[in-house]
Amino acid sequence: MGLSWCLFGDVFNPPFAVSCLVIAVLCVSDCLIDFRLLAGFDQAGEAERLELYWEPSMKNLVLSAFLGGLICAAGFPSSSAIAQGASLADGGQQRQAETDRLVGTWSLTDNNNVLFNLVLNADGTSLTVIGQRHPQEGTPQRLHRDQLVEQGRWSRWGNGIRSDYPSGWVDTIQVGPAGPVQWSWAPGADLNASPSNHGKAVRLQGAVMRWVGAYKLQPTQTYKPPYIAVLTSSGLAFNDIDHIADGSWTVQDDGSVMIKWTSGWRTSLLGSAPDTGTRFSVLHWRPGTSVSAPPSAKREGERL
Repeated sequence: MGLSWCLFGDVFNPPFAVSCLVIAVLCVSDCLIDFRLLAGFDQAGEAERLELYWEPSMKNLVLSAFLGGLICAAGFPSSSAIAQGASLADGGQQRQAETDRLVGTWSLTDNNNVLFNLVLNADGTSLTVIGQRHPQEGTPQRLHRDQLVEQGRWSRWGNGIRSDYPSGWVDTIQVGPAGPVQWSWAPGADLNASPSNHGKAVRLQGAVMRWVGAYKLQPTQTYKPPYIAVLTSSGLAFNDIDHIADGSWTVQDDGSVMIKWTSGWRTSLLGSAPDTGTRFSVLHWRPGTSVSAPPSAKREGERL
């Protein structure tokens, strides 16, 4: 009864039905039937008789039926269940692929409507770079590291990603019918409430935009510690070493970057856009020195 249900029931599954049938046959051939070959010999060693006996065993019959029932009742998945599982797996892989496509650099806006860039790395780390001129403040002020860059981690969340930072800020990118959008919450805000700010999220493309990010650079003065320089997608650059902390950057014909600081310094990041953690050469020119002249110093840099 259990075997016929496995083979022909409403949860019919050909591979498992065949498995049940094979196991049942093995049980019958191995446990149910006991073949006995009896031979007699005369004094010369010649065969005198040859008899074949078949003995059914009720004990083995009951054991086989019990095992067959257990096998069929074990709850093998049906064809529909397997298909449903495959569909769920495919859906999960599709969502993961969509999330992976969000890896890269994005242009977002903060709660003051100032552009900033969010970098999502494949290893799950994230980084934001931002900078803003403040001409209304009168005397230029040196910017601090936390005004330029913040590092965090991102994960899959809803129809997109969520990036969390030590400061408590949360940035999310959600993909909807109108395309990617940004929702951000201030520290301590309820994520079930309206976001602190929101807007359109734009993914940056092209080799030039690969330079957008944060860098730790060794200064010309060897007695000074490395400083932070950020390159934003607006073409502005900022640092935490100069009193006038802004500038602009462009990509040269050879793929390197030239930063023209408002302070008069010039900085070149050599090579193509480096990966996170990669070190590269940096050239500095003092204010008033032409970039066609030998650099004032050659140092190293590292991408954060």
